[in-house]
Amino acid sequence: MTTKERIRHFLKEKNISERRFYKETSFSNGFLTSGKHIGTDKAEIIIEKYTDLSLYWLITGKGEMLKTEQNEPSSSVQNSKIVELEKKVFELEIRLDECRIKNQGDNSKQKAV
Repeated sequence: MTTKERIRHFLKEKNISERRFYKETSFSNGFLTSGKHIGTDKAEIIIEKYTDLSLYWLITGKGEMLKTEQNEPSSSVQNSKIVELEKKVFELEIRLDECRIKNQGDNSKQKAV
């Protein structure tokens, strides 16, 4: 499941329409249906608007979708460190996707020669 698919799953579970999501986040219509991943800036906005959504689940698809006291660290220091690490992992995933796309393009050029 992609990041955007997880967002749509969360919205469905919370009975939040895509229209409402776009309004609350100020994202453009179609954001959820174009591409697979989101940037850290978008993830930050989503987490600020939907505070019960687990950032770890949003990024990795692992763990619980909703935050609980049991599945989230209790210390704000731990939280900030985890958020920073999750952002870095997310950025690396995006870079990896970009490299894969570039390599596919390079492979296509080699086959053409």
